[in-house]
Parts: sequence; C-alpha cells; structure tokens
Amino acid sequence: MNLNNETRGIDMISGKALVASQDAIYRKVIAKRLDSRGISVDTTNSGFEILKKLSEKDYDILIIDEGIEYPDGIAVVKLIREVHDSCNLPIIWLYRDHIKNEDYSVLNLDINQFVTIPISFPLLFNRIFLSLRVKKERENSLDAIETLSASKKKLEGLVSHKEEFVATIGHELKGPISGVMGLSNELLKRLRSEDEKNTVKEIIQSGHSLQRIVDDLLEMTRLKSGTFSLRDEKIDISQIFGEIFTISKFKAEAKNINLSFQIEKADNFSYCGDATRIKQVLQNLIDNAIKFTDAGSVIFSCKLIQQSSKMATLSFKVIDSGKGIKKEY
Repeated sequence: MNLNNETRGIDMISGKALVASQDAIYRKVIAKRLDSRGISVDTTNSGFEILKKLSEKDYDILIIDEGIEYPDGIAVVKLIREVHDSCNLPIIWLYRDHIKNEDYSVLNLDINQFVTIPISFPLLFNRIFLSLRVKKERENSLDAIETLSASKKKLEGLVSHKEEFVATIGHELKGPISGVMGLSNELLKRLRSEDEKNTVKEIIQSGHSLQRIVDDLLEMTRLKSGTFSLRDEKIDISQIFGEIFTISKFKAEAKNINLSFQIEKADNFSYCGDATRIKQVLQNLIDNAIKFTDAGSVIFSCKLIQQSSKMATLSFKVIDSGKGIKKEY
C-alpha cells in the first residue's frame, strides 16, 4: 500500500475520528495512519456501537463501511442525520464498486464523500483531511460570525446608552438655560449703562447659541432612535418671527446690520404645522445671512402665495446685502 502521497501539501489537522468497518485490516490501517497525523481514532464494527460512541463523545468525522450491521450502515446514517448535534458531522461512505438498486437511498443521506472498496488509501486520506479542513474552516467562520454579532450587539448597546445620556443631559440643560436667559432679559430692561447692556446682550446671545446646540443634539438623538416626527399644531407666524428677531438682533447690532422682518397677508389667518422646524430652518438661514454680510441689511419675510379652505402655501425668504454665492454654485 502506498501511503506516502495522500496528504502532500496539507497541514497537520487535529481532531477525533470514528472508523466503523467489518474489515479489521481496514480499521487498523486507517487508525494507524490518522493517528500518525495527530488525529485520535476510535474504531468499531457494529452499528449499535457507532450510535453509542456518538452519544458519548463529539467526533469530527465518521468513516463508515456499508457492510456495517446491527443496525446496517444506511439505518445508522439516517439516525445520525436526525440528531441535531450530528447534522454537521462529515461522513465518508465506504462502498463496493456497485450499488444495489435498493441501496440508492444512500445518495439522499447527506453523505460528504464516497470511496470505493477496495480502498485507495491515498484517495481516502485526502478526502478525510479535506473534510476535516472544511469542517474546521466552517467552525472558524461561525465563531467569527458569532464574535462579530456579539460585538455588534455590544456596540449597539453603547450607542443606545450614549443617545440616552445625550437626551437626558439635553433636557436637563434646557431648564437652566431658559432661566439664565429670562433673568438676563429682565436685567437688560433695568440697566441704563450701554456697556452693561452690551455685556448682558452677549450673555443672552451666548444663551441662545447654547440653546440651539442643545436643541440640535436632541434632534440628532431623535433621528438616530427613529422617534423624529413633524408636529401638526397651531402656529402663529408673527410669534415665530418675533422670537427669531429677538434671538438674532444682537448679532446684527454687533455688526451694525439692520435686521427686519416682513409679513405679507400671512398673519391674517391661523395655520397648522411644526413651528420648531420652521424656526430652525429660518434661524439657520438668518444666522448665515448675518455671518456673511459685512454691511447693509438682512430681511426675512413670509408671504401668503395661495390658499384654499384647508390648505395654504407660504413663501419664506431671507434677503441680505452680503456678497452672496457665485452663480456656478
């Protein structure tokens, strides 16, 4: 028997094999060769012993002779494949060079490899080591997937905790910020010195900036958590513009820019929408207008374009005397 070429180029692979054959010589040769390759081997010549050993120990591969009896090989493999823990056990089926008609059912038993008897041992061992390699790589892939899945769940948990933390801090900050801004506005009414008034105005402006940062953080957490939604509530255009004007006027005054707003026909009716989102969009546009205007004016306006009994179209504009954006952009 030439056993020298069957595993050329294949690394040593550890594992446990169960060899089941009626032929004692086959059992001995296969066991000896596998043992020399670092694979521990148990042998048997009984179908009952196969099932018993599989229930007692985890094997990495089963080499089974079709001649096994009590029960026969086909019955043994059927029972093995019905056991959940054995569904991934590689099986190599040793069969004579012909298959009887009644034995064709063996082809439906999810057997991994077939080797004819008389056995070509180089072929058999190549198939054994190949099956072990595939099983090992599959197990490594499953372990990697499991590790990635666990890491993903851990990361999702950390992100969730981070978003909860940001949301909690954001809500906790809104109260003190509103308090500081309210007291600052009251203080501004009582002061007479322009220097003191300018100092308080800076405090108010900083408060507005901080409030916008907090609002943006809260919006981001809502977007990421999927809880972001547009409100449908009564809105007052004059009130929205008044609040924006109050927030922006100090920035405009600091640059000697004339800030004003206009409402055309739109304040004669009540509307429903999301006042917070309208303010956010307009506030960003107005802040940018003030930022890029060195002299002149910034005007923001709202105009009623069309109206029906249930719907209205409003046009919001921000016009400034700044350098603007190049036409190609």
